[in-house]
Amino acid sequence: MTPSRPLVRFLLGATLLYAVLIAPWPGLGPGYRAWFRCLGEAVFAHSGGRWYVKFDDIPQGQRRSLDTRITLADRGRADKKGNTPARLLDLDIRGVAWVPTALTVALILATPIPWGRRLRALGAGLVGIHVFIVFALAIYLVDTASDSASGAALIGLAPFWKVIVSGLDELLITQLGAGFVAPVAIWAAATLRSGDFALLLPRQASSSEPAANGSPK
Repeated sequence: MTPSRPLVRFLLGATLLYAVLIAPWPGLGPGYRAWFRCLGEAVFAHSGGRWYVKFDDIPQGQRRSLDTRITLADRGRADKKGNTPARLLDLDIRGVAWVPTALTVALILATPIPWGRRLRALGAGLVGIHVFIVFALAIYLVDTASDSASGAALIGLAPFWKVIVSGLDELLITQLGAGFVAPVAIWAAATLRSGDFALLLPRQASSSEPAANGSPK
């Protein structure tokens, strides 16, 4: 039994699309980071609210493996001079956000289903993967803000919840493994119907088909 041709085409197509999307990151990076900063500030920053959240590029020459700096400050704890406790959080948007997004897009576009369904799945998949990314980023912000190792914590968490949040931060941000698992789950949920799995699974020859040597089985 050998893998079906649709499965091979799907795997090769997804790999090629993923490689194309990942390869030109130096060119796509500034545009995607600018868009992601807008998304992050829209979700986490509220004008006049207690928390000040700002996303910026890391200055040239500083920790270039990381590309985004998040300023997190608690306006509710400002002193008489208006100074607020703050944290600077550095992040790799390429690894945390663009890699899972590119993998989601590649899997969906390579799936052998009609293009109408493919494009609808792409829209749903992009929403789904960015919900996952925003959740992971929220965990990262809460874990870092509740850490007292480098100064007074901005957020107080009970020990039980601190363990939970730190574990999720390690799983979702530090290890990056979830950034490959989540796109596969989102691809399957957004793209495939029950009958579509047969398109990607290996198929056995029917008993009525001739054997490889031309003689009936």
